[in-house]
Amino acid sequence: MIGVEAGISLGELRSIQVFMLGEAYKPGSYTISALSTITNALFLSGGLSDIASLRNVQLKRGGKLVSTLDLYDLLLHGDTSQDAQLQSGDAIYIPTVKQTASVDGAVRRPAIYELKGAVTAQQLVELAGGLQPNAFHRRARIHRVGNSGFMRVIDLDLTTEKGRQTAVKSGDLLMVDKVVKEQESVVKVSGHVHYPGEFLWHDGLRISDLVQNINALKPDVDLDFALIRRETPPVGKIEPIFVDLGAVLADPNSKFNIQFFPKDELIIFSNKEDRAYLLENLVDDLRLQARSGEMARIVSINGTVRSPGEYPLTSGMTLTQLVAAAGGLNEEAYTQFVELSRHDYSNSERVESDHSSLILTDAFKDPGKDPALVPYDVISVRTIPEFHENLSIQLRGEVKFPGTYTFKRGETLTDVIRRAGGLTELAHVDAAVFTREDLREQEAKQLQELRARLREEIAASGLEKANEGKSANVTDSTRIVEQLDATQALGRLVINLGAVLDGSMDDVALKDGDLLVVPEFRQEVSVVGEIQHPSAHLFNRDLDIDNYIELSGGMNRRADKKHIYVVKADGSVSLPRRSGWFRHRRVTIEPGDTIIVPLDIDRRRKLTVWSEASQIVYQLALGAAAINSF
Repeated sequence: MIGVEAGISLGELRSIQVFMLGEAYKPGSYTISALSTITNALFLSGGLSDIASLRNVQLKRGGKLVSTLDLYDLLLHGDTSQDAQLQSGDAIYIPTVKQTASVDGAVRRPAIYELKGAVTAQQLVELAGGLQPNAFHRRARIHRVGNSGFMRVIDLDLTTEKGRQTAVKSGDLLMVDKVVKEQESVVKVSGHVHYPGEFLWHDGLRISDLVQNINALKPDVDLDFALIRRETPPVGKIEPIFVDLGAVLADPNSKFNIQFFPKDELIIFSNKEDRAYLLENLVDDLRLQARSGEMARIVSINGTVRSPGEYPLTSGMTLTQLVAAAGGLNEEAYTQFVELSRHDYSNSERVESDHSSLILTDAFKDPGKDPALVPYDVISVRTIPEFHENLSIQLRGEVKFPGTYTFKRGETLTDVIRRAGGLTELAHVDAAVFTREDLREQEAKQLQELRARLREEIAASGLEKANEGKSANVTDSTRIVEQLDATQALGRLVINLGAVLDGSMDDVALKDGDLLVVPEFRQEVSVVGEIQHPSAHLFNRDLDIDNYIELSGGMNRRADKKHIYVVKADGSVSLPRRSGWFRHRRVTIEPGDTIIVPLDIDRRRKLTVWSEASQIVYQLALGAAAINSF
């Protein structure tokens, strides 16, 4: 009516009842909206079972087939034209799948697919989403169950119409291969270059085409040696080829400007890298391809070359070429002769070895004296005796001219002290500390073993006390372990410097890294260990050991009175007391001496290593203190 404005809205949708039958995931009766379609009902029932047909979903109404839904059209093409609207009382029947075929390999969606009617190989590939970019179209095959009960294979070429139109049967497996990753018409450049990589091969391609000038190479490149790894046709046997890269850059017409074969690899080396390590894979390949009666084309070089090790034996390789392959000689190499070791494997019952000397300088000058190598030859390059051998010793303290002095083999400590102007008037000769590097390394090893022994004994003692129902007091043991951990190996060699200098004792033959510290004359006598107040006292020739201990407050309750010892100024140890009939043995106390009162280990069950540990700690600490004072 004119002048009347009306509004219409939907209040509530009517519900209908449908039936899900067959291979539904949850078959049964469902109440759904009146606007629902077949797919809505499928989602509501949880989908389809594993053996359900996706291409023949049937809608039945009043016992008659009304519509058929092919889910492949919906899922693969988005076609919803067959998705009919449901009415109350409709039944959706899902039959079991009948015919299937599988697709695998270089396809985008490998899976098992349901067949509907006549299907070709091309259609099956399209169901699988098409081929991947790396698919080899000419290499496909169908695996089919034959009438005899055995599988048979049908080869397909998917680039031809015949191959694409090949009929697919139920149970077939279509396999599409991928292209081989190995490239065919390429040449590879690797190693010490700015732009390594793969390049297109063409007939007539040479080294100078890829390495045109020195700017293509990184700094410190080795121009005397490069290598081509070649797989010779037709069987791909590996062949190493020697390249003089410097000759190629100097003259493109050089015989070393080799023409590439397909799949060749040019390897360029640096003067700083270990090339023997980089060639390990190539050497292993050469060793693997050797067969019975054929020697692996491998040679070795050791000694004073930059990169000793195993190298591929290139065709016609000579002594000088092997030296170049190893990066050249070190400056200390002895070129008057090198040793060639050659093994004769021609006799199957016995291998004979022959060793000969070659003059390397002649081989470099005269190609006629540069021998060709055979498999498993070994070249040994010696070192010039005492070449640039820098042996040195440090003199510190009361020496007229302290510092670091070099010496030659056979020189003695007296010779070097004489070169340093001798000792000053304030030098305390008896307190000199002399250390040696190899002794320090040996001492460090002993300290490590001692720590392990001490910890083992502490653990064993604690376990024994625990078994006896007693608590383990580890205060003293922990203190010794901490002292050992903080103690550094010194490598001290006890010498009587005064007797060495006046000739009454054998002189000390020097070794590289020796250190002599001559302190200023010391007037004090130190008392350390298990005493009340560890201290140092001015030397008094009228006092003995007991007097110095009393001046330090006397011994505490943990002291071992029977094993007091004295570390002399020169590092030697004197024992004033020992068991047996000779209970007392007099030890003269001199300036710089240290009296040590050790821990009573008899009070600590099982810890027999404590005495050894405490002595080492004190002796190393005293020596280190003397050195650190300078």
